[in-house]
Amino acid sequence: MRFNKQVTAIAELHSQKNISEEECLKLLLDFRRKHLCINRTNYCSITGVNKTHAILQLNSFIEKGMIHRYGSGKAVVYIQR
Repeated sequence: MRFNKQVTAIAELHSQKNISEEECLKLLLDFRRKHLCINRTNYCSITGVNKTHAILQLNSFIEKGMIHRYGSGKAVVYIQR
C-alpha cells in the first residue's frame, strides 16, 4: 500500500508538466535503485507519460543498451543491464 501512495504522489507531481526523456531516465534509474525491475504501468506512474510514450521511451532505452526487456505480453518487466 505504501508503494502505491508513493507512485501516486510522484505521478501527480510530474503529470502537470512535460518532462524530457533524460528526466524520465533519471526517474527510472532512481526507481531501479529501490526495486529489482519495473513494468510499463509503473513507468507511466512515476514519469506521468501515457502508455504509447512510455513504450517508445522504454524501447529507446533498450536500443541504447541501458535496460533489458524480460518476459512477454502483460508480464514484461524491464531490468537494468
